[in-house]
Amino acid sequence: MVPTYQKKTTRFQYSREALEAALTVLGKGEMSLERVSSRFRIPTSTLHDHLKGLRSKKGAGRPPILMKEVEREIALTCITLQELGFPLTRDYVGRVVSQYLSDKLIPNPFSDGVPGECWWKGFLKRWPLLSERKPEHLSSKRAHSVSPEVIREWVARMETLFEKACLTTQSGEERSQRIWNCDETAFATETTARKVLAKRGAKGVYEVGGGSTREHITVHHCGSAAGQYLSPFILYRGKNLLSKYTIGGPPGTAYGVSESGWMEKENFLLVGFQNHFFLPLKSNLQPPCYPHI
Repeated sequence: MVPTYQKKTTRFQYSREALEAALTVLGKGEMSLERVSSRFRIPTSTLHDHLKGLRSKKGAGRPPILMKEVEREIALTCITLQELGFPLTRDYVGRVVSQYLSDKLIPNPFSDGVPGECWWKGFLKRWPLLSERKPEHLSSKRAHSVSPEVIREWVARMETLFEKACLTTQSGEERSQRIWNCDETAFATETTARKVLAKRGAKGVYEVGGGSTREHITVHHCGSAAGQYLSPFILYRGKNLLSKYTIGGPPGTAYGVSESGWMEKENFLLVGFQNHFFLPLKSNLQPPCYPHI
């Protein structure tokens, strides 16, 4: 928890830049000491002492532990890696900062050797382009499937399929009842609440991983453009389907297992698609209104 400090004085409420600007104006003799003090909100005694060389031009507050250029590189690196799908955590960046101080023979002021909550609060305040976000986990294969080239190729395939199935010549209502989309979604059972550093305002923050080793439950679902939907098909990882895992699902839900926990060919064709999705759907339609998925 970040300590809560109470101000005991109103002194030193000015930045180093404001101090330097005030001293520049005084050096030119353009304004009196009192007017400069009022304009830049810096005590006259402070300005007087700096003019006499009795104080350094460090400004108020503690000097930063890292130089501004170093902090800037850290912030930009965090954003670059986040956009590539490999965002960094506080813990990782903290170890990098600690190693940097050691390599440069800079005294390490942190109590545990790594930046604490107070330093992070100041760092994020100095670099508001950064924020902490909870990432969405993606497999490496799926992460590379969100590129503009892949999306354009998919749209072209859909246009060809629509023309082949004569969907472009049908009315909107009739066409929407024939267009069905099925997909599988993996819900991780081993999740983490850790946050990562990302660009403020980024629409999506992803973390690329293997995707096949995490414990998860696969749900295969199917719905039409007309708003119709079929009961889901839930797939567990294992060799035998335990009865306790088939309780409490939506009416009509089908269940299955696979060694990996992901949808495999046998699950999709025999259990999921043919018996659970296609046959019940086709039985309610007459040619040429068979569904296109």
